[in-house]
Amino acid sequence: MELTVASFVSYVGQYLDENIGGIKNTWTQQGGWEGWLQAEICNYINANGKYTILREEAVYASGQKSDFLVNATSSPAHQIIVELKCQSLGNWVNFANGLNSDSEKLGGPLKGKHNGARGLAIGVYFTRDGGIPEHFQWKDLNDEVGICWRVL
Repeated sequence: MELTVASFVSYVGQYLDENIGGIKNTWTQQGGWEGWLQAEICNYINANGKYTILREEAVYASGQKSDFLVNATSSPAHQIIVELKCQSLGNWVNFANGLNSDSEKLGGPLKGKHNGARGLAIGVYFTRDGGIPEHFQWKDLNDEVGICWRVL
């Protein structure tokens, strides 16, 4: 079974809603929380055993790694390369720049076996005051966090 971009974004939103207590305790810690959330999202979606999502896969021609490779065992036309950005305490003003950098990264050349994959830049924020690039869709999920995303 394969995930669509919309389903992946929906799963991320569900995870954030269902686990807001842990998120409140984590995003306020110094040093960022993106790696923690990557593992949590991967475990949450993979728990049902229907999907193949890998973390830190070298999908770019440069050797750089993506945060997620969704539908990893499918043909490139069904794969989704995901870059995740998490707004963090003391660094919220750089969130929009980080989203734009992730979008640029997703627009770069891919390794041959991933050519044709779709790209998804997704961000988790606690305030929109730092700015969300205008080409991103966004949704406040609750009083604590929201998500924004762009399909490339």
